[in-house]
Order: sequence, then structure tokens, then C-alpha cells
Amino acid sequence: MDIYEQKILNLIESEAENYLKLTNMDTRKKESQFFTSYEVAVKMSEFIDLKRYKDTTDVKILEPSAGFGILIYAVLLILRKKTKIKKIYITLFEKDKIICKSLSKVMMQIKEYLNSYGYKLQYKIINEDFILFNKNAWSNNNLKEIDGYDLIISNPPYRKINKSEVESLMIDIITDQPNLYHLFIAISLKLLRTNGEYIALTPRNYLVGKYTIRLRQWILENYSINNLHSFDSRNLFKEVNQEVIITKFINKKQSKVKVSYNSTSKFIISISKLIFEKDKYMILIPTNKESLKIVNVFKKRGKRLCDLRISCVVGPIVQFRNLKYLSKIRNDETDIPFLISSDLKDGYITFNTREKKYKYVSNKIKSRLTESTNGVLLRKVTAKDDKEIIVGAVLNKDFFNTNFIGLDSNIIFFRGIERQMSMEECYGLYAFLVSDYFSEYYLLISGTHTINMFELDSMYFPKTKDLISIGSKIINQQKIEKRDINKLIYEHFIN
Repeated sequence: MDIYEQKILNLIESEAENYLKLTNMDTRKKESQFFTSYEVAVKMSEFIDLKRYKDTTDVKILEPSAGFGILIYAVLLILRKKTKIKKIYITLFEKDKIICKSLSKVMMQIKEYLNSYGYKLQYKIINEDFILFNKNAWSNNNLKEIDGYDLIISNPPYRKINKSEVESLMIDIITDQPNLYHLFIAISLKLLRTNGEYIALTPRNYLVGKYTIRLRQWILENYSINNLHSFDSRNLFKEVNQEVIITKFINKKQSKVKVSYNSTSKFIISISKLIFEKDKYMILIPTNKESLKIVNVFKKRGKRLCDLRISCVVGPIVQFRNLKYLSKIRNDETDIPFLISSDLKDGYITFNTREKKYKYVSNKIKSRLTESTNGVLLRKVTAKDDKEIIVGAVLNKDFFNTNFIGLDSNIIFFRGIERQMSMEECYGLYAFLVSDYFSEYYLLISGTHTINMFELDSMYFPKTKDLISIGSKIINQQKIEKRDINKLIYEHFIN
């Protein structure tokens, strides 16, 4: 990077820093303003297919959520240095008026820089909501090629939105719990020219989630996923506990996808081999080709939870909505044990030694209480600093000497369907869930942020006889090491 290029990067970073000083985190979270680092911007620009531009002299680019221009800058640097393009037309959307002023400064500097190399840059900054501005594009199936873009790149905003906000726009692919970035993906794809490419930095959960089935179906039927890139950290944005990925889409049909992980693993595979459940269009993201084998083994030898007559439910008590029914001490009315996620540790329920937070719930909210039955409890949300992806414990129906318990909404409970699970079966299920094999399996499907029912219900587990056999070997042991659990799972299910 020469002095002039560094000067532009310094301008982008200083404008961003000044904005961060003027706004608080709550405001930025509300607007979903999580700005891309230069390192990530460069990584995204590396997915541009430079061969497409070897015989062309002009390109039309869109940035639907431009911010301070870091993505566009990374793209323009690589196009200037590695293609023969001389004419560049850019449309940038930015909703925030203050950021728009900064973006205007940046783009003027970029234009001056490109002019010095003989490039013609035309750009327009649109201070509007990208989705509302382009709402007609979604319903228009006859968009002219001239109105589309060769290249789209974005880090769209991530936040849940009211379904009514978009229902009239995109009812055919948007379901109960839409996220703003889902709409950015869909409309951006609509604006692609034939053979055009769209590179997006988004949460990975749209590839597997319950509420994006129709979005995935629409993408796979009309476009192709050309690249999937995952990172080993959820810390790309300090304020967000999300696992994000880079996806590159292209507006043509092809069967192969390039999968990469950090800089350690790259391979090409058929997209059909990444689709976990065809009727749900769930797309796996392996870190290497070998890891896909475990999916095939589990599917071949295992059964789904419903076939094992096991259900998994989320704890029904949301604390902030039920504060008047919760207590830190036990009394005549508030006498039902209330479990929270921190009560689950290293296979044990540590409720009896916990001194802080609410410990009991009122017996007046019976509809939100859970029958105390044999089962397995898991933490629903994995913290950033958790060493293990799965943290849980076995629940014996007699542990609390009560018919009912209260479960916080951050706990998942596995229990028998119209039957009582044996303790051997419970310990076998617990061992499977905390094994490295299951962690690898789950990471392929859903990442590490939150354990979701939809994904669990789609996964395959050892048969009942295998769970009992595994559980019977560990039920009476004071402590069992992870390597011993892994060995048992391998012997009874993998081998």
C-alpha cells in the first residue's frame, strides 16, 4: 500500500472513530451499525472472480450498506491492481446522514486517487433505506440487464424486524421471524446481472434456520452459492455474539462450491453434498472435507429424537417477564426450584451451592412449570469464553424431591415422550451430547452461538439400545474424562 492509499485508509478509519465517539453502543445496536474491519474487507474482495473482468473495461458495482466505504475501497484497490478496467460505476446506499457526509469525503478522495491512474469513476450516494428504495425490484421479474450490477458487496445490518414491515414486500420467502439481513440478501440477488457476483458478510444461521427455509429454497433454485468462508472466531465484531461467514453468490447455475476456513483449509465440493436435509434446504459449512464423513455416519446409524420418543424443549420461564413470581429464598408460596444455565456444570446440577440470583419460582404459575422427570439439561446459549460447546447435566426425577421444577428460558430439557427415560438412557444421551463427535457434528450444522430446537430435531442420535449401553458404563462412575466418553461413543456408535 503506497502513501496515497494509506492516506485514504486513514481517512476511513478516522471518520469511523469520530462517529463511534459521538454515538453510544445502544444507538449503534439499534441501527445495527457494526462496521467492517479493513482486514475482513480485503478478505471479502479476494473472492471477486478477476477472470470475469480480463476482457472488459467497465464495471457496475453496488454497496447496499456502505458505511464509511471500507468495502468499496478494498474492491477498488484490487480491481485497479489486477484488472484492466478503466470505467467504474458505483451506487452506494447509506441510511445514516452523518455517515453519508463521511462517505462523501472518502469517495472524493478515492475518485481523486483513481483519476491519477487514468480511471474514470462515477458514483452516487443514496441516503435512503436500501430495502424500501428497491422494494419494486422484488416483485419485478423483468428487470433489465442494464439496471442490474456486475458486482455487489456488503456487510448488511443484522437485527430482527417486525414481520408486518416486510410482509407486503416479500411474503413469498419471509416467514415468522425475519431479520433485516435476509431482505438485503434477497433484494441484492434480484439486482444482479447475469453472471454477476454478490459477496456478503452475514451471520451463518440463515443457512440452517427454521425461518429461512423458503429463502434458502429460492436461492438454490434461482442462483448458485460459489464460495462459503468461515472463521474460527465469533469476535469479528466486539459488540456481537454471532458467528459470521462470507458467502459469494453468482447469478448463474452451477453445482460446485468452494469452501474455505481461515487460511488453513480450502476445497471444492458439490453443493448437493452440503445440503443436510433436502426438504429443509439446510446447508452445512465444514472446516475440511473429512468432517463431512461424520454426518453420513450419524445419518446412516442413528435416529432422530422423535423416532427415539425423546423431545427437547426450551425452558418456559423468561425471567424478566416473571419477576414477581421469582424469589431468592424459599417460602410457602415460592417453593419450586428454579434452574438457570449456570446451575449446569461439568455434568452436575450445582443448584444447591448457588447463592446468587433467583432460586425459586411461585407455584401459582403451574402452566410454566416443568414436570420433574428423568432427562438431560443443556445450556441453550454458549458464552464466548466457554471452552466447551455443549454444557449440561443429567436430571434424576428425585433430585429435588418435588413434582415440578422451574426452567429458565436459557435451558434445554431432553425428556421422554409419554414415557420415563431410564437413568442409563439419560447418561448415554448426556455422554453423546458432550462428546467431541457431537460437537463436531453440531458445528457443521449450526455454529456455536445458540443451540436451536430446529437443528436438534433435524439431527441424528444413537439408537436407544446404544444410549443405554453407553450410559450403563458411566452411570456409577464418580467422574469420567472426555477421552473416555469419546471412546465409548466411538465403540458403540461410530465404529
